[in-house]
Amino acid sequence: MGIHYPGLWAASAPGAGFSETADFLKVYQDEPVKPTWYEQKLWHWYDCTDYALNLFDCPTVAYSGEIDKQKQAADMMAKAAVAEGIELTHIIGPQTPHRYHPEARAEINRRIDSVVALGRNPVPRTIRFTTWTLRYNR
Repeated sequence: MGIHYPGLWAASAPGAGFSETADFLKVYQDEPVKPTWYEQKLWHWYDCTDYALNLFDCPTVAYSGEIDKQKQAADMMAKAAVAEGIELTHIIGPQTPHRYHPEARAEINRRIDSVVALGRNPVPRTIRFTTWTLRYNR
């Protein structure tokens, strides 16, 4: 939600879900799906890596457990962010599967609380925004 609607939030803290379809299918499917060209085109609706530029407008602290297979989602987002000249903060819970590590949760809360205390600028001087659909139009 944070990456598709960056103007609604003071900050974002994703900790689950997938960020893009192609790698997700390779990691979570025994037999990779061979999608058609039009299915791949529709991935733009949800693939967050295609919207990485929107991290510029919404401070984000991603979380992953170190041994969670879904860590690949935040790793893919970090890679996409670098391509846009943005560094994604990624807190990793040591030796943790698909759940929050208590110390990592405290660190995420500290970081998000410090951003939220400043509030969201309702009229920023500069925005960087991308979308592939009018569904995510602001």
